[in-house]
Amino acid sequence: MAKYKGLKNASKVFFAKTGGMLWKRGGLLVFLSLLAVGRTKAGTARCKLFLSGEGTAEFFVLSAAGGLICYSEGRDISVIPREGGKMRSYALELLGLIFIGAMSSAYAQNEDQKEEAPCPAAREFITAFEYLSDKDTTHLAKAPATELSLKVAKGCEGAAERFITTSELLRRSGLFSQDALKLGLEFAKATPAQTEAFRTIFQMAFLREGLDLDLLSATQLARSLSLDFSGQVEQAMNDYEQLVEFCLSKEALGLPRPRCATLSAELVPLARERDVSIFAIFRDGYEFLTGDSDGPKLSTDQALSLLVRLLKMSPEAVSEFAKLYPYAHDADGLGLSRQQAIELALEVSSSTKIEPEAQKAQASSSPGASPLFPSKKVTEAMGP
Repeated sequence: MAKYKGLKNASKVFFAKTGGMLWKRGGLLVFLSLLAVGRTKAGTARCKLFLSGEGTAEFFVLSAAGGLICYSEGRDISVIPREGGKMRSYALELLGLIFIGAMSSAYAQNEDQKEEAPCPAAREFITAFEYLSDKDTTHLAKAPATELSLKVAKGCEGAAERFITTSELLRRSGLFSQDALKLGLEFAKATPAQTEAFRTIFQMAFLREGLDLDLLSATQLARSLSLDFSGQVEQAMNDYEQLVEFCLSKEALGLPRPRCATLSAELVPLARERDVSIFAIFRDGYEFLTGDSDGPKLSTDQALSLLVRLLKMSPEAVSEFAKLYPYAHDADGLGLSRQQAIELALEVSSSTKIEPEAQKAQASSSPGASPLFPSKKVTEAMGP
């Protein structure tokens, strides 16, 4: 019985530990190339040496065409190139190993199925229906509440929460209930990140302590940087928050709210092609243009105008400008005047400009480019 201990350990490890890993990575070829299974003194010693004594003493050794496959609890499976020498072969164990491969394959397929989360449609439907029929909220009749809840449930995991969060935010802000439900339904099919971005940006744009925009403008802006945004939504949300705070702060730009609203809405979409923080680039560029000893020491208005111009070329244009300007202006460099150095640095930085196709895509999804409600009639909220 002792000689079959290797097979027992092999079954335990390959089925319970690897979960079909070898099978999915061309494991069939590995299994068919195996010549024997066994615990040999030589093989075990080599495994212990290779694993530096870590783990437990429970090793098993697979004598393969390419070498030894070692396992020790707490360690990954390791392969040692074969160094010659015959090992004992057991036909019965070879058949057993092929059987293990089939079991590992079934286990792997089962694990893949587990990774696909089921759709809790019933829960989402009930949650949405309870909200829609509540007399303290929308208080819809049974038929339209049922029809809308069916559509919410198609968004699967978290759909009802996203739908309710968005609808309530807009309804409490003063948006007509059917309009709020219409947009809420779109977020039921969106991602949690898009929903959070919409909520954050809308509140900062709409609330009096933020930008104090009107309801429609705040809603359109928030939608453009969440539901309609083609880049990294989380980054857009963070950039927008930081830009607004920096713009409003008296210790930074200290600009009026309407101008901060325009500036932030103009800048945030510019990074969608690069997956970078537009705020960090903007802040560093502003400090270089206004306060750095090597910079041109521009006024706030001049710096903002130049920064927008650079960022519309590309996010990288700002750092390229900052590298060239000191050389162009310094007496030990080109010795140009401030204006000449600015113009030269601008021209060189334009080499980083985003391709026309990408710019066209940016313009098509910029704030205000798409209507808040794509359908012709708000009352078609229940339609397909």
